[in-house]
Amino acid sequence: MRWMILTATTIVAVLLAGCTSAPEPDPTPKPLAKPALALDPPSTRCGDGYSTPPITATSALWLPTDGTWFDSGLVGDGSETTVAVFVHQVDLGYCGWYPYAQYLAKRGVRSILLNLCGYEETLCDPDADVLSSGADAVLAAARWARAHGATRVVAVGASMGGTTTVLAASEDDKHRLDAVADLSGPLSYLDADISNAGGSIAIPSFFAVAPSDQVVSTGAMESLAGEISSPAPILHLDGRGHGWAMLYGANRGDFNALADQLATFIQGVPAG
Repeated sequence: MRWMILTATTIVAVLLAGCTSAPEPDPTPKPLAKPALALDPPSTRCGDGYSTPPITATSALWLPTDGTWFDSGLVGDGSETTVAVFVHQVDLGYCGWYPYAQYLAKRGVRSILLNLCGYEETLCDPDADVLSSGADAVLAAARWARAHGATRVVAVGASMGGTTTVLAASEDDKHRLDAVADLSGPLSYLDADISNAGGSIAIPSFFAVAPSDQVVSTGAMESLAGEISSPAPILHLDGRGHGWAMLYGANRGDFNALADQLATFIQGVPAG
């Protein structure tokens, strides 16, 4: 009888073992190793056709977030305490912001230029959400800036970069950002929807869109800015062009009055 019980127990154990499925793989993204590639600085990468000759120091930076390494550039004197974090639009990586970063360097602002997932050398998980991971990078850049002496950090984005910076500002629960600027950012793009993000923003904000913009309407931008109760947003619903093109005169000439107003906002100089 005892032999029968042992045998039955053994049979049950074997059956249970056979029915147990293999453990599922851990879905948690694994951090990627820091790339060995030595990045070129913006002054080398963003020359011909994108800017005037370099007028200030530039260097390259691998900026880490959870599982991602962002190909980034630094423009301006490392001793400056006001830092602008720039996020590009869809048609060009961070070099699109390089001329304006040089312009700001003459006004005492250091810039961090970010390349989003899918641009240049930025190393991301294949399934990474472009704008959500970009918002993480904005906050990581702000953290890096403060660790390196910054006392004021402003996030600035053009087109999808504007969507990214607004998303970052709405998620900034550690108050790393002092202000946010959005040039022509669509309210919904790829993985991000910032339609209701304004209610979570409590820092100074700057919004600009041209009446002829085909990506985001003046009404949509007004609606987004209208959700921010305090401090009152700066809202420009005039001008021409889309994204960073709004900052230039005719035929991409000198920077215009809007570029000056944005610079003043970044510097934190009171209006008037």
